[in-house]
Amino acid sequence: MFEYSNLSPTDFELLIRDVIQDSEGITLESFGPGKDLGVDFRFASDSAVTIVQAKHYQRSGYSALKKTCVAEAEKVKLLSPERYILVTSVSLTVQKKEQLLEIFADVNLVTGDIWGLEDIENRLSDSPEVVRKHFKLWLSSTAVLEQILKSGLYERSASELEQIAKLIPKYVEHGGIAESEQILDESGALIISGAPGIGKTTLARILIWLHVQQGWQIRVIDSIEQAFGAVSKGVKQLLFFDDFLGQVRVTEDLIRGTDLRFPPFLEKVKNTKDLRFVLTTRDYILSQARKHSQRIDETSGSGTNIVLDVGYYTRTVKAQILFNHIYFSDLEGTQIESLLADDFYLKIIDHKNFNPRVIEQITKSAYLDSSDVDIRSLVQSVLDKPELLWEKPYRNHFSESAQLLMLAMTLSSDRTAIPAIQNLFVKLCGEFGSSVPAHQWVSQFNSSLKELEGATIYISHSVARFINPGVRDYMNDVVVKDGLVPVLTKVVPSYSHLGRLWNLVKGVEFQEPQFWELAARRLCEQQSESSLSDLYTVLELCLKFDTSISLQKTITLLVDQLVNSHEETIDVSVCEEIFESIEALSIPSIEVKQLADGVSKHISNSLYRYGYEMSVEEAVTLFSTVACHPMASEEVYEAAKEAADAVLSEVKHRVDDIQSREELEALQDAAMSLASEAKFSWHNYSSVFDERYWLLNEYEVDPNDHYSSSGSSSTSSSSDEASIRSMFSVLKLN
Repeated sequence: MFEYSNLSPTDFELLIRDVIQDSEGITLESFGPGKDLGVDFRFASDSAVTIVQAKHYQRSGYSALKKTCVAEAEKVKLLSPERYILVTSVSLTVQKKEQLLEIFADVNLVTGDIWGLEDIENRLSDSPEVVRKHFKLWLSSTAVLEQILKSGLYERSASELEQIAKLIPKYVEHGGIAESEQILDESGALIISGAPGIGKTTLARILIWLHVQQGWQIRVIDSIEQAFGAVSKGVKQLLFFDDFLGQVRVTEDLIRGTDLRFPPFLEKVKNTKDLRFVLTTRDYILSQARKHSQRIDETSGSGTNIVLDVGYYTRTVKAQILFNHIYFSDLEGTQIESLLADDFYLKIIDHKNFNPRVIEQITKSAYLDSSDVDIRSLVQSVLDKPELLWEKPYRNHFSESAQLLMLAMTLSSDRTAIPAIQNLFVKLCGEFGSSVPAHQWVSQFNSSLKELEGATIYISHSVARFINPGVRDYMNDVVVKDGLVPVLTKVVPSYSHLGRLWNLVKGVEFQEPQFWELAARRLCEQQSESSLSDLYTVLELCLKFDTSISLQKTITLLVDQLVNSHEETIDVSVCEEIFESIEALSIPSIEVKQLADGVSKHISNSLYRYGYEMSVEEAVTLFSTVACHPMASEEVYEAAKEAADAVLSEVKHRVDDIQSREELEALQDAAMSLASEAKFSWHNYSSVFDERYWLLNEYEVDPNDHYSSSGSSSTSSSSDEASIRSMFSVLKLN
């Protein structure tokens, strides 16, 4: 049995329209919900007119339905249709259908045209395409949830699945699902772009769940580098990367890494039919990245568009979003009445700061109950200043311990385990002088988790994450505006945490180098191994504050630790920057050479172990920027040559999967560049390309047969105000 409770009145009417059109083979004329003069849909043939009414009264029950039908009977009688079809989501017995026939005694209504819940179910069994289109019917049902959990196809916990299930009834389908599926069918990859809070992650989550239901395995990743290792051959997989270009600003480090790894992986996705890749990013971040990188900009080029912009909602869609959030909310009747009175809901719809994230929060009773002002005043203040969405709860309602927990999570990544967050929390309690005795800090941490769960965080697989990126945005501002850096540098447990904090504040004026220096020294003394990114963080601090001398011992120790480390990947993008930074240090040249030799030793060791895992593009970059760098040792060059040979050997296997001349030419150009850089004979590799060109010429594909999108499909004109008023009148009736 389907979940009709997940349908809004509008959803239900559209379902009934499609069922009747499918079963009757006709096209119905549609009208808005609410005060409809007895007509939801109409079909006219010659002089005969058929009128359809859909009554979604599953919540209210048969008594409310019967009462409404008494009022409707007079309207329908005046219209005098040749045929009248009454459809309801209420379960109807034979006796109840007879009662409805009596109510409509003066109307051309027969028993077979009174559809109750069971009748709808019966017709849906013969309309699989209608069922698939109306995914709210089944996607968030208990049966599907259990199926997903048992299948093991989704790597997150039941609590996160339940979060997605709660999103589905409120979701307004305005073309995003259909357009996303078309892009994925054509390209295998999809970038969902839009402003913060516009609904990118919501759309991605629904796409994910649709894929899980179809048997796709889901992997959530945190880097493009991780994507290569996540692919399993012979398995239908969808990889999801949320905010893949970051949430605050585009950094040079991020661009370098993405620029190297992103295009090769997109090529891999396009050539692997059982692999799909869904990413989200903020529109302004994507715009910045495109300015920095031609290769990222080319992802939206002619013939290869994989970007879906969800940045625009028509007035009708905004109205439906607000309606659904109110309809499926746990708001009290008086609160709903307050939002509807004096057309206040129209002011919400038309407000310049309207977005789904704000609407979701201001229609939660838990959020509203935390305020000491009435619902309309709170909603108006949040719409006027969206930053207040988290300001008031954080400043006025969260406990001291909950505030410290949010700071601990701000320092952490979105994939940090709860025990690690707890360790940070305990350190913050000590540094901030918590009023709670030290022996109670752990219990306070657990209490704070419960306090914040569902409000600003959710917990999945022993990982606590902010409930949406807007919370992290707000907390990033808190760190900067409240001047918390001096304290936070004392508690960061690793260089990755220190680097995260540094990236947050380095764009603002913050001239207190002593705190960063002390943190760098402390972390170096606490660890036995280091990574290239650790060293780069310290070098960046040195050059920013001109503290080369004071941190020279720390840098030397980090380089020594690097030589003995077993870092499993080689980050080509950061190697050149490290050499450049070492060269720029204000220390004697002999010591500069010692540091460069140490880094060279680490790079060559890593290349001998893991160089074969690089893409062709990474290998080319390795030669042009690292292996031939004046600071690099001869050993780096030799290790790079060995890695290049392994990469080019792998290219021979990739060629067979390529389906277009365009892709083959791109790979050949990159491979030829690599062979040239490594001084290899191209003749050893050219034959496999020649054979593939011959096969592609035999089975030439139309080069214009590509998907091309002009942007979001949400381009319908502004809705008639009467239609919106009609929609919200349903809330008054219920």
